[in-house]
Amino acid sequence: MMIVLIKKVPSPVTILVFAGLSYALFAIVLSGILYPILDGELRGPQTNPLAVVSVFATNAIWGLLVGAIAKALSRSS
Repeated sequence: MMIVLIKKVPSPVTILVFAGLSYALFAIVLSGILYPILDGELRGPQTNPLAVVSVFATNAIWGLLVGAIAKALSRSS
């Protein structure tokens, strides 16, 4: 949020929603790589398609909320 506010981007909500979706993808890929190495078996959202949707939805909602806060803060300054 700080970078969005400092750079004064024109659409903070869109950028932060996509940042949340990017984080979700990174977390899913990283868990798919690390779980088999550390635990010996695949766990996490890859084993349940509904969990993948849930991870993306949760991070998109967080991006939306933080983007709305950033938009409100950028208007006030």
